[in-house]
Amino acid sequence: MNEQHLIALEKANQIRQHHKQLKDELRSGKALLADALFTREPELQSIRVHDLLRATPGIGPRKTERALRKFHLTYRSPLRVLSPRDRSNLLSYLLCNCPNLHLTPERQRMREAA
Repeated sequence: MNEQHLIALEKANQIRQHHKQLKDELRSGKALLADALFTREPELQSIRVHDLLRATPGIGPRKTERALRKFHLTYRSPLRVLSPRDRSNLLSYLLCNCPNLHLTPERQRMREAA
């Protein structure tokens, strides 16, 4: 392999690590979907919208499919295809259709305990 190819592989691995880190943070509640949707980090613009939604607690396969269908996105659509307006509309749609979306895991546990 030539040097240029190795550099491209290293960059791709770094991007995959950024994607994994964001999904882990979404699952644990350390990151919010709103922040992820409106991120300006170039490494995260290639993450699939489907993967972002599925990594978010409270959004299952059906809600993900409905949201993708409503916004004319495919399973493979990256975040960069969404305009700021589309991102805002997607977030509003999800907040209306996923009642526990705005709750962090700690708040969800407190709500269930009450």
